[in-house]
Amino acid sequence: MVKNKEISRLIYVILTTIIILCGMKLTIVADDEDLIIEFPDSNLKNALIEIGVDTDEDGEITRGEMLACKSDSINYDKCLDDFDLEDKGITDLTGLEYAENITYLNLNKNDIKDLSPISKLKELGILTLNNCDLSNVDINPIMQLNKLKILSLTNCNIDDLSAFEHAAFSTELISLELSFNYIKDISPLKNLIAMREIFFIADQIEDISALENMDRLYQVSFHANNVREIDSLKNKTVLAYLNLEDNDIEDISPIESSVKLINANLAGNRIKNIAPLKNMKEMTYVELSDNEIEDITLLKDLVSLDCIGLMNNKITDISPLADISNLTEIIIDNNDIEDISSLERLNNLSYLSIENNNISDISALANLTNLKKLYILGNDITDLSPIKGLDLEKIDMTEEHIAELSLSGVEDGKVYDRDVMVTFEGGTGTYCPVIEGGRNNPNIILYSGDKFTNNGSYIVRVTHITGKEITVEFTIDKNTKKEQEKPIQEIEETKVIVHDCNLPILGVIDDNVYNSPVTIFFEGTGELNGNLISNGERIEDNGDYTLKVTKDNKYRKLNFSIKKQLHEQLLFGETQGSTPSEWAKETIKEAYEKGLLFDNVTKEYKDSITRKDFCNLMVKLFEKKNMEIVEPAPMDTFIDTQDKGILQAYQLNIINGIGEKIFDPMGTLTREQMAVIADKFLCISYDKYDHKNIVFFNDEQNISTWAIEAVNRLTGNNVLNGVGNNMFAPKKEVTKEQAIAMIYKLYKMNEFGLIHSSEDYSIYIKKYGDEYMTLMTNNNSITLPPYSAIYLYNGMSDTSFEEEIDIDDKGNIVLANYTNQYMIFEPLTLEYPIIYRTENKEGPYIRTAIIDPTYNKEEGNEEFYWAMDYIRLITNWQDVRTGLYYDK
Repeated sequence: MVKNKEISRLIYVILTTIIILCGMKLTIVADDEDLIIEFPDSNLKNALIEIGVDTDEDGEITRGEMLACKSDSINYDKCLDDFDLEDKGITDLTGLEYAENITYLNLNKNDIKDLSPISKLKELGILTLNNCDLSNVDINPIMQLNKLKILSLTNCNIDDLSAFEHAAFSTELISLELSFNYIKDISPLKNLIAMREIFFIADQIEDISALENMDRLYQVSFHANNVREIDSLKNKTVLAYLNLEDNDIEDISPIESSVKLINANLAGNRIKNIAPLKNMKEMTYVELSDNEIEDITLLKDLVSLDCIGLMNNKITDISPLADISNLTEIIIDNNDIEDISSLERLNNLSYLSIENNNISDISALANLTNLKKLYILGNDITDLSPIKGLDLEKIDMTEEHIAELSLSGVEDGKVYDRDVMVTFEGGTGTYCPVIEGGRNNPNIILYSGDKFTNNGSYIVRVTHITGKEITVEFTIDKNTKKEQEKPIQEIEETKVIVHDCNLPILGVIDDNVYNSPVTIFFEGTGELNGNLISNGERIEDNGDYTLKVTKDNKYRKLNFSIKKQLHEQLLFGETQGSTPSEWAKETIKEAYEKGLLFDNVTKEYKDSITRKDFCNLMVKLFEKKNMEIVEPAPMDTFIDTQDKGILQAYQLNIINGIGEKIFDPMGTLTREQMAVIADKFLCISYDKYDHKNIVFFNDEQNISTWAIEAVNRLTGNNVLNGVGNNMFAPKKEVTKEQAIAMIYKLYKMNEFGLIHSSEDYSIYIKKYGDEYMTLMTNNNSITLPPYSAIYLYNGMSDTSFEEEIDIDDKGNIVLANYTNQYMIFEPLTLEYPIIYRTENKEGPYIRTAIIDPTYNKEEGNEEFYWAMDYIRLITNWQDVRTGLYYDK
């Protein structure tokens, strides 16, 4: 390839010289794809090389290499996004026009003078030019991109949008951001009829009538503009997110038909009448601060509200909030409120700010046990006793509210040879006995006047509700005849064994059933059914087992079973009722092999799955991927079920009930409900999980507002698809086989764990001089958890893999992560040589391992816990041996 580039360049120079000298018109017939691109801007060239466009790494980029670029197929070493050229010091885009097939382009934070090369990128769907000074740059080249769906031009010093009037993408663009510019007139946008999201934050806009025909608007923001009238928002029936903060709006009646609104920020306007909000049954957040509101009666109908802001209004009566039981956050500072008794039943309230009102009595707060943050400055409150029993994390109050703390009867560091009585005032008392190796039971309640009579050392704390505290540590030793000071560490030894669910155990999970042998790893002393076992011991026989691990006076116990049976007979036998669809059989089998299923979902596959069974599937998935047990929520979380799986799912925050403490465990699950649960699971599993694309369905108006965001993310990431004919069918019930397919898909995409399949690796032959070498590479990205590694077994010509894994040789290391962070290896990172074999019975294989965290490279004290899976490479080994190969 390098020689081809040099020859192409030479031909190009010779022909160009002949043309110039002879004045000839000549068409060059050399292979255009081999022509080297001349980049006037070296920063652009270097940025393209950095993201892997120069595939043969010769320091030059050809037209062919640019044409081969697709936003999702470049080998990135440093750039994690798609075609990411952000902040590279680029001023000239010449040469970029040859990247005709890219669909995503990020040019943020560059000083670009001419956008004309962009007009050639006809496949471009997403373009961002944020923080680029485009005040003197023609943006018409952008308007020629007929497939553009998302455009962001934030903080670009733009003041004229006339170019948008005849944009080629007028029926394609769905998301537009033009915040922090100098825009006054948005009328040229009136033809963008496909818009779903539009953002104009901190511009100078007064008239938004251009939005009138944008009937599919889902999210709108004109925060900090000069908008007075919002008539163009009439009949926006799918609108879910609206931000009109800091404008000059008085009448909000045009949005009364937007009954699917979830989030509305209307703060900083001149609003008096909030009646248009009365039908917003799905709204969870509303911000109405800094307006002229006196009457909030109509808010009582907003039963889904979770958070409300009403500060700086003229409100005297907050009783309409009394029955909005979902409220967790209320901000009503700077009003004329005297009575807060209506808050006494808001048991979910965690944040309350009532500063600068006329409140004197806070007894209504006494039973709000979930309240964590309380702000009461600027009121006439003298009695704080109602909130002394609350577990507050933050409270703002004046100094005069803080009573003087006192504690008497014991002194810090003293040793007593008698019983002692502790008295205190001004706070809540707790104590804990001190034992060797740590402090036990740190939150035992202490009452003023309590006596300490037993030998031992103790820590006593008296804590004010503001967090101010007094701490005293002392010892009782009745074998000493007089008081004396002595070091605390010379206390009587106490031995206590306590249960600790966090003791690390790898290889098995509580209450799981395994269809193959398991290998158990732990630290400490292990007992299996009452018999001692060793760390790393393999359990082969069918049976029910109880494992107990003890370490440092703590123990953990769990139960599991091994039932080795034929999968097909177990899963698809006649005794199991109806068999699954053909498309589902392999997925069900693989999910079962991974330990993701349980008895109730491995029969009657075409029946609708219950809410209870889906919760249990999700919990199994979480525990399997994270190798940890989920503690269930309290037993009284719901009044219609105490199912452990449901309470565990609730504790993970991936499910909610359908009403006041009602879950309906035997109810069926709809597709949109499944989408929301799966979305919440991915949100807690991925730091950067978000939608890549927005998929539109013909029946999207039937998707509940609370599910739209989840459906967007799942369909945008290809986790969940439609049902055909571009329909999503949100209310359709989910069958067991469909639920299993979803669970298995989440299992395979979850980054918390080693995710490999046999398609993840390939074998090829590469020529080095006159020699050919057999190599292995990774086709897909690999995520290694902390302290883990991948080893390669080549396979022996006369030994099966099952025999080889018992040999002392551990194979050859391929990748290792010696850090305490997750590490991602991008596709084609590996180029690992494989021992050539003329005959090979089985293999090669990949083996994954967990590294001892104490491993030190310099000292070489390398220890591995062998666990997890063995994956056979998919490439046909026979083809490799007979000489079939390709150049990487």
